[in-house]
Amino acid sequence: MESYDLQRGRTHWIFWLKRYDHIWGKWEKPIAIARCPWKGLGFDKDAVMILLGAVLAEGIRHFDSDPGPFDINDTGVLSVRELDAVANAVWGARQDS
Repeated sequence: MESYDLQRGRTHWIFWLKRYDHIWGKWEKPIAIARCPWKGLGFDKDAVMILLGAVLAEGIRHFDSDPGPFDINDTGVLSVRELDAVANAVWGARQDS
């Protein structure tokens, strides 16, 4: 299980990942995994979609495979429809390359 959080820094949006450790039964400390400048972005939804798309694309590139299906337990800034749009954009781009 993973949780993503967005933070607006002085000049950048920072995307944080927190994983659940099933062995110890607790959440691990969050780590910053991506960032982008906030100047020019209308709102936090823009940043979340850009950063989540980049993180998913990097996972595909790094492991040289599609991540497969995933379940969404809870949404925050993005709706399920918006999350699907990000995933489809990334995986669609992967299939075309």
